[in-house]
Amino acid sequence: MKTIDITEAKTHLPRLIAEVESGASIVIARDGKPAAKLVPIAIRPERATRRTIAAALKGKVRSARISTIHSPKIFLPRSMVKAIERAG
Repeated sequence: MKTIDITEAKTHLPRLIAEVESGASIVIARDGKPAAKLVPIAIRPERATRRTIAAALKGKVRSARISTIHSPKIFLPRSMVKAIERAG
C-alpha cells in the first residue's frame, strides 16, 4: 500500500485515481500521519430478475427447461442453440 503526503495527493489526484481504478490502495498522510485512504469501489453487476430475462428471451425461445434447482444444467431448444452458434 502506497502512502503519499496530502500536498502530493492534491497535485496528482487524477493519476492517483487511475492507480486506484486499476486496483491499488493509497493512504494519504497529513504531517506523516495517515488521514485518508483511497480504495477502489467494488461494483456489483446488475442482477437480472426473472422478468428481465423473460423479456430478453421473448419470441426467441419456445420452450426451455431447467432440470432442478440444484443442477447447473440448462436445456435449450435446438433453435436457440443454433441462433447462439450463428451469433458467435
